[in-house]
Amino acid sequence: RIVSEYIQFYNQRRMHGSLYDLSPLEFINELAAGRVKPFIVKV
Repeated sequence: RIVSEYIQFYNQRRMHGSLYDLSPLEFINELAAGRVKPFIVKV
């Protein structure tokens, strides 16, 4: 349960510097609304 909660926090709520300091969920919503631009990630 603890690991599951951490994974949910990490993937949904934690701010990511690579996503304009938004959480992944916020980034998806902002992207859908056209308020942020998509970008290409080079690996």
